[in-house]
Amino acid sequence: MKKILISFVLASAFVPGFICVGFSEGLSEAATSDAGYMVTPELRIRAVIHTEEKGPVEAVWQMGGEDTTAGGHEVIWGHFYASPSDVTWGSAENPDLFVKIWFDAGGRIDVSYFHVSVPDIDVYSEYDGAPLQGTTTLDRRYVRLYYNQDGQHGIEENYEDGIAAAGYSPAGSPSGYSAISDLRIGAVINTVDGPIDAVWRKGGDAMTAGGHQVFWGHFHASPSDVDWGSSDNPDLFVKVWFDASGRIDVNFFHVSVPDIEVYSDYPSDGAYNKKGTTIMADRYIRHEYQKFTTTQPRFAVFSDPHYYDTELGVSGSAFEAYLAGDRKLLRESEAILTAFTDAITGESGIDFVIVSGDLTKDGTRASHQEFADNLKMLEDNGLPVYVVPGNHDLNNPNAFSYSGDTETPEDNVSPEEFAEIYADYGYAEATDRDPDSLSYVAEPAPGLWLFGLDSCRLGYGNGMFSQETIDWIIGRLDQAKARDKKVIGMMHHAILEHFPEQADLMPGTLIENWETVSETLAEAGMNLIFTGHLHAQDIVTNTWDAEGGRTISLTDVETGSLVTYPNPYRIVTLDEENVADIQSRFITEIDYDTGGVAFPAYSEDYLTEKLYEWFYPDWQAGASQAAEAFKAYYMGDESPDQEALAAISFLTQSDDPNLQYAGQYIYGWWTDLPPADNDVTVQW
Repeated sequence: MKKILISFVLASAFVPGFICVGFSEGLSEAATSDAGYMVTPELRIRAVIHTEEKGPVEAVWQMGGEDTTAGGHEVIWGHFYASPSDVTWGSAENPDLFVKIWFDAGGRIDVSYFHVSVPDIDVYSEYDGAPLQGTTTLDRRYVRLYYNQDGQHGIEENYEDGIAAAGYSPAGSPSGYSAISDLRIGAVINTVDGPIDAVWRKGGDAMTAGGHQVFWGHFHASPSDVDWGSSDNPDLFVKVWFDASGRIDVNFFHVSVPDIEVYSDYPSDGAYNKKGTTIMADRYIRHEYQKFTTTQPRFAVFSDPHYYDTELGVSGSAFEAYLAGDRKLLRESEAILTAFTDAITGESGIDFVIVSGDLTKDGTRASHQEFADNLKMLEDNGLPVYVVPGNHDLNNPNAFSYSGDTETPEDNVSPEEFAEIYADYGYAEATDRDPDSLSYVAEPAPGLWLFGLDSCRLGYGNGMFSQETIDWIIGRLDQAKARDKKVIGMMHHAILEHFPEQADLMPGTLIENWETVSETLAEAGMNLIFTGHLHAQDIVTNTWDAEGGRTISLTDVETGSLVTYPNPYRIVTLDEENVADIQSRFITEIDYDTGGVAFPAYSEDYLTEKLYEWFYPDWQAGASQAAEAFKAYYMGDESPDQEALAAISFLTQSDDPNLQYAGQYIYGWWTDLPPADNDVTVQW
């Protein structure tokens, strides 16, 4: 409950040293000294801050402005602050005491002090030889020293607790104003002619020596709404304190006569989180938030699961013909995904899971729906999942079922249907969606924005971003920077070359215009991105020299296919110093008949056979070496032995251009660009 204390002092009875409620001894001597500031030839004001560091210090006056209303009332406003020569937190942009002085046309003078800071602050005024004094505190936030035209003068104090007055239901929806660090504030003034949106005037902002951030200003009525409205006639002072601990205090101080509704929203999402009404008897409202900070989120990454609904057929010549040109364990994909979900749900400390595309074999609706059902098992265990599409997932003309020697077209999935099927796995949770693609932004952990980027170019294997999507990404990266959010991304295609001449040898594995796109996104703040597509465990970092002597970087963490040897996934931990600890894990056992062979060996044998069959028609003499090199690239941390080096030399020096070409590929696959690929920490 608020308590208002009022004391009157009659001029005829006033003698130096007279003490009203809330006054301090020694009033006359202190208030009538030369200390303080003459805001008019007749009115002096003063404030003394009781600091822990230095004891009482004289506050410094900062004039804000002055105005004369249409009704003939005069206004002077500003604030007192601690001098930086007295305390480390002192600054002209860190108000300790807001002040509004009202010279009423009827002759009354109100000197209103609004306590902002933590220490007690003694406040003084002297008008026409009559000194007054009070003390503002964390509980006694408002003190009014006043002089009436009939010679009366005195003090009014409000005891405040920061809680909005009961019995009021703010119903406004002001457009509001963006402060800083993703905070939005707004106010509605309830005038006699109805509610009006208040106008914000920023005073300033500052960073203290202790790492605390300050933002302050005031709301006022627009002169187009009321005749007393003016940017120099504050109706509501505001000071926002971003504490170094992460706490946010939004302090509203009621100055004017009408009731004023106050609103704040953090993080800003279009709907005000907190609201209240300031009134004459309850002037102070405080909204508190805890700033979202990234505290070592830990997440799992898997890619290219190529899930296949086996009800679509796993036998017959048509299915075998498909497998002849494929290196994925499709029959086993259901069992492999189950093994992964079992492993992740058994892993402690995982906050969320990301999947970087090619969710299905050739995008049949049945496979998509069944894959989404499997993801629900993770969600039901408290593990949010975020997906993006791969080149196999959308409008795929190869969406078939198989029976005997017949392949039958099945329903595939459009981009719109993809977003519907995976609504619970990124798209419904998105805080922002790109209107030109399936890209989105989500916040899977407090303070961390995940950019799910749709790099798919429908009808093509290679990836691309339209200029509209690039502009959208950069705009959201700018927002993340302004709101102090950390950023990671995921997309299907590689955004950097993972081996020498990849863009020339295997252009379909990279995003188009990768050199420009990667540098552009890195400059905008995208410095860590998770990719897939080529089924390899490979990590690479590029750096660039930027303006101002800065160095920018981008790390592309490519994760191998869950259904291709070595059947990997990753566990990633991010710390507050922008270091990512990346650990690789592998599926080692599945509930499937592997003929008595341990699953890792079963999977490796299958891949080796398929790669040899893939390379043999073109590179007969180099097929075995090509298969070993590509398998090493799949495994990551590749290191060629003497036999591999000899084969590269033999092939590249051959007179056969086809073998020379094979030698270039094999050299590239054996070349491991830094950093390491499986277990590594990277700065991002």
